[in-house]
Amino acid sequence: MPYLENDIIDQYNKFTYPKDIFCRIKDIKQAIKERKIDGLIAYTQSFCHRQLDLISLKKHIDIPILQIEADQPGKIDSRTKLRIESFIEMLWQ
Repeated sequence: MPYLENDIIDQYNKFTYPKDIFCRIKDIKQAIKERKIDGLIAYTQSFCHRQLDLISLKKHIDIPILQIEADQPGKIDSRTKLRIESFIEMLWQ
């Protein structure tokens, strides 16, 4: 949970992941503005319905997005590491 609150209900209500994509896009846009973010890395689990959310995310977010897909969290392979490094280099240019 990204926000610690005294009440678990308030804490859950501030957590946008379980909510619809448009609520999450609003939250992401606010974070981009506040943190001056230049690019996003979006992790999606293989065969998850959240992959469909990336279409809306790319449509409504005006900064570069790199999608990383895996079947479970863990160490990244060399191909994924190279993709992340290339994405970061692209943002620096």
